[in-house]
Amino acid sequence: MSDQYRNLTAEQLRQELAARDTRINDLEQTLDAERRARQELQNAVNYLQEQQAEIERLTAERDAEKQRADAQQQRAEVAEARLQQERDVRQAVQQLHEEFKYAQLIAERRHLAQCYLTCAAQARAFGCA
Repeated sequence: MSDQYRNLTAEQLRQELAARDTRINDLEQTLDAERRARQELQNAVNYLQEQQAEIERLTAERDAEKQRADAQQQRAEVAEARLQQERDVRQAVQQLHEEFKYAQLIAERRHLAQCYLTCAAQARAFGCA
């Protein structure tokens, strides 16, 4: 035995051992509490990592959906521009058709007028007028 314990009575040794046992139990409880706290921290870190992964996944989905929506919007704008172009072409063709009909009518009237003038000139020439 060490010198510091030689002069102690049995009761004093029991008390010293009990005090040491208490100290050991306190240290073990502290160690267990630290282990639990570390485990809780690790669980929290794992949870936060899962949440970050979920945020990244949702962000990627949102970005992909926005790209799809932008592409759809662009296709719709192109289709609308084509439809407008077709309407413009139809309107131009219709206008040209009407102008052609008007020009044809004028040509027919000129022809009739020319025929009338020719007929009137011939009638005068033959003394029928």
